[in-house]
Amino acid sequence: MSAAGRGVARQAAHEKHSPLTVCFHDTNVPLPSGIAISDWGIDTISYAFRPTSDTLWRHLEEPLETGCLLHGREPGSHELEASSEVIRSALGGALVKEPIGGGRVGYFPRHRMLYWEGRLAALHAGNVKALGLAPPSELVSGSYIAALEISTLLPETLFFQPSFVTTGV
Repeated sequence: MSAAGRGVARQAAHEKHSPLTVCFHDTNVPLPSGIAISDWGIDTISYAFRPTSDTLWRHLEEPLETGCLLHGREPGSHELEASSEVIRSALGGALVKEPIGGGRVGYFPRHRMLYWEGRLAALHAGNVKALGLAPPSELVSGSYIAALEISTLLPETLFFQPSFVTTGV
C-alpha cells in the first residue's frame, strides 16, 4: 500500500475513533491479493506507573548508589531478600537484569516512573517464552498483573486505579 493510502486509512481510523487494527475488518485498508490475516492482537506493551512513596524510591535508588542487589520478596513472603541485579542505563534509568513476570522491569528515579514491558501474552502466562497474541480485552488485567509483578521487587505493593477508559473491544 502506498504512503498516501496508509495516510487515508489512518485518517479514516482516527475519524472513527477506532484503532487501526480494526480497519482490517472493513474496507479502509484493502490488502493486496494473496495476503490474509490469520490472527491479530497485542504483542508487545509497556505499562508505566508513577508511585509517590519516598520509601519505595529510596529502596529503588539504593542499588544504583551502592551497587548492591535490589531486595525483593518471594511470592507468599513479606521478607525482603537480595534478589536482583540492577543495570544503570545510559538515559539515567535502571533495568532489572532478570525477567520479571515474563518481561522486563525498569525505572527512572528522576522521573519517579517504574515500567514493565514485554509481550502481553507472556505477562498473563508469567513466562517469557509464552507464544501468541493477546486480545485487547486483556489490557486492563495486564496492568494489574504488571503492578503485582513489579511489587515483588518492592517493600510495598503498588496499588492504583487505572485512569484510562476501555471501549469494550
